Amino acid sequence: MRGAFHFCAVWLAAVSVSTVVAADASSTSRPPVFSRQASFSLPFQIAKPEKKEQEPVAVQLLVSTDQGKSWQAGPAVRPEAQKIPFRAARDGEHWFCVKTRDASGQVRPASEPAAELKVVVDTTTPVIHLHAAPMPSGAIAVRWEAADTHLAADRLTIEYRPVSRETWTPVTLPAADAAKTREVYLDSAEFVPTGAAPFDVRAEIADLAGNTSSAVARIEGPAPGTNSTGERPEDAAPPPTRAGAPLASSSVPQTAPTDPLPRDWPPPVKRDWPGQGSASTPLAPGSKVAGNPQDASTDARPTVDRPPTRPVVIPFPRDDKDTRDRSADSFAVNSRKLEVHYQLAAAEPASQRTVELWGTSDGGQTWKSYGVDRSADSRIAVEVPQEGTYGFRFTVQSGRGQIEFPPMRGDKPEFRVDVDLTPPTCQLTDVRQPGGSTELVIFWETQDHRLAERPVTLKFRSQADGPWITLAANLENSGKHTWRMDDHFAHRPGPILLQLEVRDAAGNVTALTADSAATPDWPLTTGRVQGVRPLPEPTRP
Repeated sequence: MRGAFHFCAVWLAAVSVSTVVAADASSTSRPPVFSRQASFSLPFQIAKPEKKEQEPVAVQLLVSTDQGKSWQAGPAVRPEAQKIPFRAARDGEHWFCVKTRDASGQVRPASEPAAELKVVVDTTTPVIHLHAAPMPSGAIAVRWEAADTHLAADRLTIEYRPVSRETWTPVTLPAADAAKTREVYLDSAEFVPTGAAPFDVRAEIADLAGNTSSAVARIEGPAPGTNSTGERPEDAAPPPTRAGAPLASSSVPQTAPTDPLPRDWPPPVKRDWPGQGSASTPLAPGSKVAGNPQDASTDARPTVDRPPTRPVVIPFPRDDKDTRDRSADSFAVNSRKLEVHYQLAAAEPASQRTVELWGTSDGGQTWKSYGVDRSADSRIAVEVPQEGTYGFRFTVQSGRGQIEFPPMRGDKPEFRVDVDLTPPTCQLTDVRQPGGSTELVIFWETQDHRLAERPVTLKFRSQADGPWITLAANLENSGKHTWRMDDHFAHRPGPILLQLEVRDAAGNVTALTADSAATPDWPLTTGRVQGVRPLPEPTRP
């Protein structure tokens, strides 16, 4: 066994490999070792060579970060060191191979490098969001979403405790489906707590490297219509005027776009729109929720009592002067402050519902609550931090105890609002008059990411201090308009000053006056014979 080498039991941070990883063909198929630290040591052993001159004088580490397509030289140590220090420049899978060199410069083994050990460096902690809400039955419903490149869904734990106690009680959870939780783990459960409210609910999850994250949500009291122990009297009905209890949210922020996210964050979870089996469908009182909410199978699914209606945004009536874009699911406004009007069906009084408006500015990756309506006004005032495109969707808590969880990563908005504070840019590029005509051809250019439907108005005035007169309004943005001047003048005017006015869909207006006046070249008046007739001669005396 000339110059034979193999890795010893490798200790990587808190992770160890109990078996010896040898330099043989089977090592390339071994599962990788996970490390939550970027620096670690690789112990090694070298078999005694058959000849004295073959004794190695150096041990060279080779590293591949592209699964063996290319190899780079790592640290080199003397054989008596018995371990090679290594520091990864970035997270990811690293393949390792070791070569020895004797005093004559001979490298062994002489074969091409092959992976003798694989280590996945993962220093990023998982991201977890937790929501919890009291149920009329006295139970607590919880919903969680965890994500990581190397998520260990079977390491999820959920515990609760009354705030007055220090001991946490574990919650029994449904088994995680490994095929559906490789990178994203989205599920919900329900449990009946012991003790008196308020309660803290804590979720903790780890990845394969041992990085952990946790989130805590607080339940302030029992659901509407229950007593202090969470039990509803048999002869009692839900309170007719009290809205549903607000949801407790995770302490992990959902809205900050600067939150650190795992590398290669998995693509958004695709879900149906409300009313089509959405993962945000309200839970019915007493529903036993198990398994992944996205699973469309019915063998283990609870019976879901859907709310009688969803809030629907009401587009305002549009008059002749209002050119802002207001369609059924897309709106454009030129203010950071807006008011969302919605309507509910008459199946249940609005006073017995709590409607909350959630918004996203990054395509559904994170969601933030923008306001709650508990007054049955069917309107919610909203203020966004800056201009941009925002998606919104509603959640409803029914007076009968139905609870709808807040939207989570990947949920689709129900309508969008384009907050646009920037007016369009425009310019008059040319004015031409075809020879011998009383027409002016006016050319312009304009730019905006969302112009109004017919955004252009042209005006003129023939005196420096005279009023502006509209020559054409609500033109398409064709870049050209032909103006018949004799429709506006009964005489030959002097120089004419032109103005271009452009509107965008949000109602921003830019008015641009031409730098100089245009002087039309009016054609000369010519006579034309129309006929000849005799006149009577004067009578001679």
